[in-house]
Amino acid sequence: MSSTRKIFYSSVLTLLSIIIIYFLLEIFLYFTSYPNQTALIYPRTDFIEEIGVIPKKNQNIYHSARGFPTKVYTVNADRYRGDLIPYNDNQKKIIVLGDSHSFGIGINDFETYPYKLDKLLNDYRVVNLSSPGWGLTHQINRYLTIGEMYNPDVIIIQFCSNDPTDNIREKSIEWNEKNQSLEKIKIQKNEYNNLRLFIKKFSYIFDFLSGYSLTFNRLKQIYAHHLINKGVEIAADTDNKTIKSIESQKQYIFLLNKFIEKLNSESKYVIMIDPVSQLRKQNPYIYKNVMKLDKQNKILYLDTEKWVPDKLHKKYNLGPIFTHYWGNYSNKWISINLAQIISKNYLNEEFNWFKNIRILDLIDKCSKTDCLDKI
Repeated sequence: MSSTRKIFYSSVLTLLSIIIIYFLLEIFLYFTSYPNQTALIYPRTDFIEEIGVIPKKNQNIYHSARGFPTKVYTVNADRYRGDLIPYNDNQKKIIVLGDSHSFGIGINDFETYPYKLDKLLNDYRVVNLSSPGWGLTHQINRYLTIGEMYNPDVIIIQFCSNDPTDNIREKSIEWNEKNQSLEKIKIQKNEYNNLRLFIKKFSYIFDFLSGYSLTFNRLKQIYAHHLINKGVEIAADTDNKTIKSIESQKQYIFLLNKFIEKLNSESKYVIMIDPVSQLRKQNPYIYKNVMKLDKQNKILYLDTEKWVPDKLHKKYNLGPIFTHYWGNYSNKWISINLAQIISKNYLNEEFNWFKNIRILDLIDKCSKTDCLDKI
């Protein structure tokens, strides 16, 4: 046998060995990992210098995990979840600004609390401008870019424990002292952001790997730990029990206060919702500031744990592990409580619990669009 042929056969055997090892590793990871570790998302988020991570436009995002049916997230031309609502729509608007909790990771389009809230408040359209991985800097940026154009009456800001570090990672808003205004800026270059810009050049390849390779996703987690050990702020907060640094909390407070001042000056009704007391337990400086704003009636602070206690959620398995706590059941109670609060505090209207519970039950029973459109 010629040396050329030997090299060819050797190369083929090496390639086959690599493929076999890869598939064995995929099988091993699939059956030995927790359900949330088997989650695959396709396509992944885009990355633009004006704001950072953001859903790709006009896409159906597929999210699967072992033991759970695949969920589909419908993203429109303006990169937010749900129907594209025209700016000249004559109905009043509610803007939701949040991260994966409010975007609705792990649940269907009609199971998110913004969707349900839209159905419970007949006179309002709810525009869900939330996106996974976002902090306050992204939310303010999104509001200045799109939210303001709707001239909303109510703004819902959803807090998350990793918001302070998200603000540092992809800072896209700063306060202009001279103009006395919040202004958009291009995000700063750092190791994480440079990597995301590089990935964007080959987005189809990385989308495919993120959507179909557990090995690739596990390697990303390892690299994320590497960045954290180097002190680089990244999107994934791997230790949600750690109280965030005083400096990152102070930066969040400064941005929040300036944003609330702007919204109050425009006579907006502002609500801040806190998933499972993350604000109180892990960000004491921000919590103290928010309580001050609440007492001054500049915002209304709401802790969702009062509606769906963490112990109750775990005891009765009220949502898949990879939904970041807010499964369909939790979204149901969040939506109806928000609807009641907005009706009574802002609209000065009576709230019919029986009628609205029936609407939510009907939404749960509907899995086809034509049924949902009739609600």
